[in-house]
Amino acid sequence: MLEPQATLTPCHPEHTFSLAQRKSKQKESETGWLAKQLCHPEFISGSNHRNIIPLPKNINNIPFASRTAQRHVKGNYVPRKAAFTLAEVLITLTIIGVVAAMTLPTLIQNQQEKEKVVRLKKAYSVLNSAIQRAITEDGPISSWSGLVASQVSEEDMTDEEKEEVVTGRQSSWSNFMSHIKPYLNFVKYCENYSDTTCGGDYTRFSLDGTDFANTSERAVLADGIGISSIWISSPSCKAIFGTSKQLQKVCGEIFIDIKPNGKNGKRTGDTIFVFYLTEYGLYPVGTTMENARVGEAPYTFENACNISKRGIHNGYGCTAWVLQNENMDYKKCSDLSWGGKTKCK
Repeated sequence: MLEPQATLTPCHPEHTFSLAQRKSKQKESETGWLAKQLCHPEFISGSNHRNIIPLPKNINNIPFASRTAQRHVKGNYVPRKAAFTLAEVLITLTIIGVVAAMTLPTLIQNQQEKEKVVRLKKAYSVLNSAIQRAITEDGPISSWSGLVASQVSEEDMTDEEKEEVVTGRQSSWSNFMSHIKPYLNFVKYCENYSDTTCGGDYTRFSLDGTDFANTSERAVLADGIGISSIWISSPSCKAIFGTSKQLQKVCGEIFIDIKPNGKNGKRTGDTIFVFYLTEYGLYPVGTTMENARVGEAPYTFENACNISKRGIHNGYGCTAWVLQNENMDYKKCSDLSWGGKTKCK
């Protein structure tokens, strides 16, 4: 006949004890015997867990859940959870706020400049592609009719001569744009070059902040690229501004607005950039190949893209730098050069 089994499961189901085993342990104390058999070492005599309440003699008569709960009665047994005081939290938040206030403006400015670099590269690609297609279809720019040399100054002109200048600019604008319009997608286009109600009339400054002249958004592409104006230096594309083949055959200049938003305060070298119109297409102003200009200094990076220099043409020489070095650090320091430092830090 099988011996009846008495089962005690203090912690794990595998801990079962028969009556025979219980009888053989009569000489041992109940508490000591259980402590040796239980799976938790803290129940053993001599354990380092000094804050445990000793097991009662009648532990076998106490439900197991109650016995387990008794071990947690003393507050010292459960470790106190670490926590921050309100003062510590406020101090930490204050430090984070100060650091953010110091670093966020720089991070935002750097991100904005990266966006401008991308937009300028896109403007160059889109417009140069359209001009190249027009040259392929219609012949070189020097053969395009209606291009009239722009006048530098109108101060000493008669009203009749000024009218001729306006007429010439209108002719150059209309005829030049007629060749490239089929290859571009415009969201705004002003047929009348002098119509300020169409393109608006906004204040424009040089890179150093010198008040230069007003500008207009005469044409805006679906890509968000604006064409402010066109300046014809030589309708026959024979102007020489440097040593490269493009700079040996310059027709004029085209002013690109990479963020046409109808706001005053636009600066050359920041949102307004200048490209040469050459017999071979667009060519950025400010390369190392540029070394000549009739009656004035060439628009090199050193001469025309330096915040420490003042002048209405400051900013003209920044275009090539942005395309090549992909930064606008010339707005932060004045010791950059093509052959030397290309970043402020």
